[in-house]
Amino acid sequence: MTAKVSRSLPDLPTELSFAEYLRVYSDLEGFRSEWISGKAALYPVTNNQQHQNIVFLLGVILHFFLSLRGLGRLIQSGIPMYLGEDKSAREPDLMVLLGDNAQRAKPTYIDGAADIVVEVVLPESSSRDYGVKFTEYEAAGVREYWLIDPLRRMAMIYHLTQLEISGETAWRYQLVPHDAQGRFVSRLLPAFALDPHLLWQETVPDGATIWALVQAMS
Repeated sequence: MTAKVSRSLPDLPTELSFAEYLRVYSDLEGFRSEWISGKAALYPVTNNQQHQNIVFLLGVILHFFLSLRGLGRLIQSGIPMYLGEDKSAREPDLMVLLGDNAQRAKPTYIDGAADIVVEVVLPESSSRDYGVKFTEYEAAGVREYWLIDPLRRMAMIYHLTQLEISGETAWRYQLVPHDAQGRFVSRLLPAFALDPHLLWQETVPDGATIWALVQAMS
């Protein structure tokens, strides 16, 4: 697989505050960027069509589901989730803000942890999605981490759960089992259940199919 990247990287500062990052990197073309504890990290823009299809399909499904239920707001990719000047401001593929947390959505960033973060794994992002991002989202209090891996055809939801570890209370991600029909289910979105095989198809289902699927959940 190849990636589309800019031929020349602008001479931009890499160490800067979050406010400076929003201003300087807002119009960068050919690269994705993230603000990692005071430094800008750059990644090539992917032309992986399967990745784009999965993000689009999940985005449409979640948008319709949230709208029908009046549960909250969907945030598309490219918006940083700001957690503090000493933390990383990741830009997940999708985010969900539930209830009053929708107020965390500012014009150019999310002020605080999203309730749900969705990452669709790419070959070049596998170690980040399974590793450092998993730990960061868990520590930040993101209540559900959806990890969608088309490389392995796995769709996983991790729910933040209070556990007793060595006599102390801690919040850790626990994998939510698929239901009896093999669908991955959310503990935050009532009745949300999706057959992961839908995600691995070469083409995105038509609008009528998606709408019927969401109505069946609602």
